[in-house]
Amino acid sequence: MKQKKLSAWTIVSACIFILGMAMLTYSILFGQKVERRLETVVVLREVGKYTDLPNKEQGTVVVALRAADSEIDVGETTPSRVQLFRSKLVEGLAIDYLYEEKYIVSGIPKLKSAEVSLFDGNLHQVAYTFKRGEKQQLYFDGQLMAEGEYNPATKLTITGFLVKLPENEVKESVAGTSVVIYDRAMSEEEIRAMQESS
Repeated sequence: MKQKKLSAWTIVSACIFILGMAMLTYSILFGQKVERRLETVVVLREVGKYTDLPNKEQGTVVVALRAADSEIDVGETTPSRVQLFRSKLVEGLAIDYLYEEKYIVSGIPKLKSAEVSLFDGNLHQVAYTFKRGEKQQLYFDGQLMAEGEYNPATKLTITGFLVKLPENEVKESVAGTSVVIYDRAMSEEEIRAMQESS
């Protein structure tokens, strides 16, 4: 009797099916709803023009922008988040503004700011600084919003969210946006001084 070999596609399909069944079983057993929603993301094109962080050990990212809600408008859909920075060198490191909730999130593991209005037409500065084995900090307009241990070994959790990024939701230009990258962690005093000088 000949044994039939399973194709890679059959194995992948079986794994996806098993994962789906496990999530369904978990939600039934523990009475929790498995949430799946479509996320609309706006990526500011200016943030793609910078050079990335020079190393994984330490650094500072400073984003300065002056924009109003109308400049972030993507038609009938309100964006879920606006991506201000994303590193290719440090996997999972990004600075995002959660548009509806009005929070800034960044870091590994994620730090979350207090509620802020980023797109009110005024000049704002968002700064994130980190040093391996020490701390990471998130600032808004020179004020420390959140801090914690920087741990790039933290694994990302699967949340069941689907990210959608059609071409018309990528903003080609938002006037007054700049990104500056530093190769070292900066102190609270240095971040504050940069804010005051802008």
